[in-house]
Amino acid sequence: MLRRLALVLAALSPLAAAGCVFYVDEDDDPPTVPVVDAGWPMPDAGWPQVDAWPNACYAASAWACLNVGGAACFDFPQAVLSNPDGTAPAQGCTAPAPGVTAGPVALSGALRDLMSLEPVAGQVEVFDALDVAPLAVDAADAAGAWDVALPAGTPTALTLRTQGAGYLDVYHPDLRLTDDATQTGDAWTVATGVLAALPAFVEVTHEPGTAMVIVDVLDCDGQPVRGAVVTLAQAPGASGSCPLFVPEARAFYADSSSGLPVTRDLLASTAAGGRAYLVEAPPSGTNGVHYVQVWGYRDAVAYGLDELVLVAELPVHTFGDAVTYVRLRPDL
Repeated sequence: MLRRLALVLAALSPLAAAGCVFYVDEDDDPPTVPVVDAGWPMPDAGWPQVDAWPNACYAASAWACLNVGGAACFDFPQAVLSNPDGTAPAQGCTAPAPGVTAGPVALSGALRDLMSLEPVAGQVEVFDALDVAPLAVDAADAAGAWDVALPAGTPTALTLRTQGAGYLDVYHPDLRLTDDATQTGDAWTVATGVLAALPAFVEVTHEPGTAMVIVDVLDCDGQPVRGAVVTLAQAPGASGSCPLFVPEARAFYADSSSGLPVTRDLLASTAAGGRAYLVEAPPSGTNGVHYVQVWGYRDAVAYGLDELVLVAELPVHTFGDAVTYVRLRPDL
């Protein structure tokens, strides 16, 4: 759907004099790239409309997003949130309370390249907190196979880090355990050259020492969601106030056929594959935190009333010359 959107700027906006009209041609084709499913057993949770976006906080600009990032990379979506087939995303679940496992857990999976989906030999580490030693470590073999044993009382919310020769450190802050004694799921890694190659697709030159966040936006059933706007913020979303964007972080969205980022004149929200790339972000390190946020119109009524809501958010750590990969569901 091609829709003209005129942004009306409030006086409080730092870009109040830079009004613009932005066009997006939504891709209606179903995805041909395989949906990445980590397989982690996640408790059923939801798509709550927790915070409303105040209109006219910022003016998005394709040029400014490319050159300065931050607030300039936010644009209102051109359609309601939907699954690739156009149906409404699964909604209505809530995030579980943090806890610990009742018994020991045998956790295993395969380490794969996030772009090619091929198995990779490397190392998998499981962390409770990134500023202390990992809870468990295993070497993935040539087929990518790895397994670790976690004792009873292990926190259910964990971070997984993957490493390998010729590959970047990739942090997975969305690992969630249940009380099942045996649990499986794939872990993912990203080749070193991707850190510079992906920004180049959208005419951005990679600055060494910056971080990349790759986000797959999913609904409660683990299906990709289109029409979502993804941001990287310095603080949690707050009702009735503008997000405090991470400066210089640039948001781009993946073409549903290739899985690669495209320029913002082609996409300013997620396409059918549900993937977003946040590039050139200043790293938070282990002592800081950034917030990956997903905004969208939950239905046609909200779209007509211009009621944009924060539908999912996750605090993450980001690191220089490394990737944080998030399969962001509302239950995290």
